[in-house]
Amino acid sequence: MSRFGSRHGRHGFSIVALLVALAAGDGAAAQEAGSDGTITLDTVTVEGQSQAADPVGPGVGYGADTSRAGTKTDTPILEVPQSIQVLTRQLIEDTGARSLTDILRHAAGVMPGGYYNGWDYVRIRGFEADTSVFLDGLVNDYYVGIATDPLLLDRVEVVRGPASTLYGAGSAGGMVNLVSKRPVPENFATVTTMAGTEGDYQATLDAGLVLTPDETLYGRLLILLGSEDTFIEHVDPSKRIVVAPSLTWKPNAQTSLTLLARYSENWDRAAPTLPARGTVLPNANGKLPLDRFLGEPDYPGKLNLESQRLGYEFRHEFDETFAVRQNLRMSWFDSKWSNIIYPGFLAADDRTLMRFYYSQRDKWTVFSIDTAAEARFSTGSLQHFVAVGVDYSAYDDENDASDFSVFDFIDIFDPDYGQPSPAQPLTVHTQADSRALGFYVQDQVKIGSDVTVTLGGRFDRAKTSSDGPSGHAESEDDKFSPKAGITWEFQPGFAAYATYSESFRPQPGRSTASGGNVEPETGVNYEIGLKADSEDGTLGGTLALFDITRQNVASSTGFPNVYAVSGEQRSRGVELDARWSPAPGLDLTAAYTYTHIRVTEGDNDGATPRNVPAHMYSAWAHYRLQDGPLEGFGFGAGVSHYTKQQGDDGNSFTLPAYTLVDATLSYEQGPYRAQLNVSNLFDEEYYVGSYSDFYVLPGAPTEARLTLGYTF
Repeated sequence: MSRFGSRHGRHGFSIVALLVALAAGDGAAAQEAGSDGTITLDTVTVEGQSQAADPVGPGVGYGADTSRAGTKTDTPILEVPQSIQVLTRQLIEDTGARSLTDILRHAAGVMPGGYYNGWDYVRIRGFEADTSVFLDGLVNDYYVGIATDPLLLDRVEVVRGPASTLYGAGSAGGMVNLVSKRPVPENFATVTTMAGTEGDYQATLDAGLVLTPDETLYGRLLILLGSEDTFIEHVDPSKRIVVAPSLTWKPNAQTSLTLLARYSENWDRAAPTLPARGTVLPNANGKLPLDRFLGEPDYPGKLNLESQRLGYEFRHEFDETFAVRQNLRMSWFDSKWSNIIYPGFLAADDRTLMRFYYSQRDKWTVFSIDTAAEARFSTGSLQHFVAVGVDYSAYDDENDASDFSVFDFIDIFDPDYGQPSPAQPLTVHTQADSRALGFYVQDQVKIGSDVTVTLGGRFDRAKTSSDGPSGHAESEDDKFSPKAGITWEFQPGFAAYATYSESFRPQPGRSTASGGNVEPETGVNYEIGLKADSEDGTLGGTLALFDITRQNVASSTGFPNVYAVSGEQRSRGVELDARWSPAPGLDLTAAYTYTHIRVTEGDNDGATPRNVPAHMYSAWAHYRLQDGPLEGFGFGAGVSHYTKQQGDDGNSFTLPAYTLVDATLSYEQGPYRAQLNVSNLFDEEYYVGSYSDFYVLPGAPTEARLTLGYTF
């Protein structure tokens, strides 16, 4: 049974003047006065699974039927010839996720986490995807990977495999789309407070308000105040504040305008990592404790990041055939960072480490706009759903940094703190900018009732330039990125698919050691798979087999903004994600990934890229008691396992395999809710990631967090 024609989207665009005119015209048409003075309203149909079908909503349970991420249209996931997984609001809340890393542990094909605290590091199918974390379908922060708090999100969408045909610059492995909480036409307010055993605390507000009697104007406000401590000694807790207001005007069923704003400021710690010798490699002097601090208490490493975002989503459906939409966002970022970093020198005694003092100031802006027209029509027996669009993004960055001229030494096994904190003049100035313009077209062609062919193409033109200590460098690149795929729904709720797609990613702000710009990265993907999405929404998932070749790969050298180009990599593997709700109140989800990735050309030929385990699996189960004396109680548990992974590009050492177990217990009665989450239940000692033998990041020990909430 096909669901190609379902139309659940409610958000989109036109110009404001046109919107007012359309609102007036359509509003008049929506109501007709009878001769007796009564008002006849349009028929409103309420579907039981409308939340599951909402392409930007929180989903139902652990599932969602529809997503815009894969096609930029309101298409059922079952009909998209690509592996897509939606991590719903319910899953985020049940697991007590504190970061994007926590959420993505439940996604197949994704290796979350990295080698530094405070950032959203993401690898998909073995490839870095930090620059492919989008927010509401638009470029988020371009390449920085700023952490996003789960409070702000209704869902997280993972698109595995290249998405450049629609989104332009992106990772060959795929993309992550963060979907913001939006206003709903309801009056409510939920307040929560959280405290943790590691000294964490947090207070939040999530409030909605209907502003007009006809429910055409309504808003939402999210506020977060929090502090998060760390298990590493001598490191101050991080603090953050977030304020995110939004407003929706929906004058009729065909037109909507949503304004989205966000202000956040983080006072984060930048704790130095640990060397491999003494952690994952033997050291004659012994083993380093995971909480060892190798900086200076008076110079602990700090990151102050202030960000502001303002944008809108606008959509109008003219009739059953034509619609237009536009999304726009402007973002401003300002960061101040100081830390102690290691250049790669540990003395022959395996205990004396050279440290560099480093500071930088970064100010950058990102502008993104995406405009498209959609049309549904038939040519003979073929049904078409066509999207034609243009998008543009601009990125400007000014960076002032110290010059690595100040250094000293520390005994890593017997640190003698108290060395004077030197002044760090910002003498190195770098300026980088990027402009990207893309034109795309996509046709989803329905052949009969069960076969959908998706064809797409995009032309990108990207310009980058940089000025720094090595002089001026600039580049201009053009790229056509095609995509072709087919899905066959051979049984109601079950489909097979195959696809071919390409990726393209300019690399602004990234320079080689000689000062030149790093050329754009490209990729080619072949993929086949099976999908399931039962009609009642209780069962769903995807099995995918993929083969991706990625070229012109840039990897960090350990020094800011300096990269090495390693040539070509090839990733092949299998992914499986599944969700099942076999009974009321019982939700299950699981994911498995096998990844075989190698460098096939260039430096380290034959090596496995760092931070990519061959096998990953996760499972989570949660049950809410539906009746009886214990009604309102819920409990759940989950496990995540990662096999060993390479610690550097030369494969000189590995990070050991590890398994994490989490658990939760909750109680909800009327407006009251209490939830206890325990992460790393068995206090596993593990290492999250690395990029050299001087940058190994230890994982956090057991922590319990209690959250209390009340809804007005």
